[in-house]
Amino acid sequence: MPGMLGRIVMVLTLALTACSSGPPPQPARPAPRTSIARRELPPEILPLVPNHGVYLAGGGEKSAVFRVVVDTDAKTIYTGKGPAASPVHGKLADSHSRELTPRNEAHLMRLCADAWAEPAPATQPDPVEGYDEFFIVADGDEVFFVQGRGPITRPKAVKAIEALRAAAAL
Repeated sequence: MPGMLGRIVMVLTLALTACSSGPPPQPARPAPRTSIARRELPPEILPLVPNHGVYLAGGGEKSAVFRVVVDTDAKTIYTGKGPAASPVHGKLADSHSRELTPRNEAHLMRLCADAWAEPAPATQPDPVEGYDEFFIVADGDEVFFVQGRGPITRPKAVKAIEALRAAAAL
């Protein structure tokens, strides 16, 4: 009997230890996307945003203006540049389009999805007078919209912006 009692004590000890450690950890859930409806975009930008893809633009009074549009439906990358003080959303002096390769599309859209899932900062950076930057990722009627009064500073958005500008040869 003493052997049996020892086993019971051991089983109860193991059971209590297992119960006291709490439930197994839950797998991490992806952060929810912060989205707005396409119709909520500023009206001057709306015609430039592809149905599926990315719109990136920036520049200002003293900074050259740039625009990158990745259209995943048309499989193109549009690049536009203009002198400082050009309208960011207007016609740009130097523009061209080229093919969006499947590999580049996958890479760019993965970075953009990461930026979309990134939580917004608790505080906004100080604005830079005379400079604006716009980063929009579009998925049909749902869009991710970040406007920086100065360069955008969210880390994952910055990484996506750098890759988009590199793909556009800016």
